[in-house]
Amino acid sequence: MTVVASEQPIRLGIIGCGAVAQVCHLKALEGLPQYEVRYLCDRNLLTAEEARRLYGLRAKVTTRVGDLAGQVDAAIVCVWPRDHVAITLELMQMGIDVLCEKPIAMSRADAATLIEKARQADRIVAVGQWYRCQTNSWILRRLLSLDFLGEIYSVEAEFGDALTWPMSSGAYFDRKFTAGGVTFDGGIHVLDLVVWLFGDLHQVTYEDDSYGGVESNGIIRGNLEVKGRQVPCHVAASWTHRLRNGIRVRGSKGQAEAPLRQPDIVILQQEVGGERLKMKITADGVAMPFRSRDPFAAQLEDFAEAVRLRRPPITPIASTLIPLGIIETAYSVRQPLPQPWVEAGLEMQCATKKS
Repeated sequence: MTVVASEQPIRLGIIGCGAVAQVCHLKALEGLPQYEVRYLCDRNLLTAEEARRLYGLRAKVTTRVGDLAGQVDAAIVCVWPRDHVAITLELMQMGIDVLCEKPIAMSRADAATLIEKARQADRIVAVGQWYRCQTNSWILRRLLSLDFLGEIYSVEAEFGDALTWPMSSGAYFDRKFTAGGVTFDGGIHVLDLVVWLFGDLHQVTYEDDSYGGVESNGIIRGNLEVKGRQVPCHVAASWTHRLRNGIRVRGSKGQAEAPLRQPDIVILQQEVGGERLKMKITADGVAMPFRSRDPFAAQLEDFAEAVRLRRPPITPIASTLIPLGIIETAYSVRQPLPQPWVEAGLEMQCATKKS
């Protein structure tokens, strides 16, 4: 079993050097002395070389995952979801610990297989569910543990904006590369947070705008069991327009919201003396499991500690089973999202063909 001494940097490889690696992980790694990037691997060598140049790295570049054997202690996997399981398995077989981007697998069954393979190989495998690494997620979790909001009435979680993510292909919209659209790719972030805070979602219903392709908008509804009560939950994701981006919990004593774009605060609304007050709660005094306030850096900080201490990361593979299962259930009961502007056009086409 590979154990990295605390005084030595973890030798790191990155598999897939496109936008996620460049915009998120490599940027976060700049401030983390726990790591030394040794290898950049991409099927397109020019992409790996671009990442090396952009961040001034002395890492080697390659197109072959096998070149990392014996050269790195851990790796970050940033390829398309279709290849997550295969590449993670290959790395584990080489004795390498893995932080894999979400969703870690195309199905719940594949994720379950990966859990068993990681156990057999005695490897640490973390999933890139960075919402759990936001400061305000931990503040909200603490408030809920203290019953600060009283009896919970509803939970809403949203992740969405116009899709401007830099892409070199149309793979986001191709089922050869992914199991779904925005619900699978982006919605899983907030769905994972809901499950982390409250548990499984039941009586799932789902609407999206896929029309046989991959969805750009999706809404999951269901019930959470909170202290023996059924609490309605709404999870929405969009690639076409901005949503609230965060999680909002309503209770008998007030409402708390952890916004994505203000990761250090929880916005609390309560009625005091007949007046509704809005307050911002920060992390002062709240025990945090990491030092970094940037969620990607915090995620990497946690992964480094998991690798050194051989303990589970904040986002182990097992934590993805319930969110993936909810999404699979949602897709199985899919109903069309009302789109009168589209449906009117389809009706006109049908009428024209009939005439």
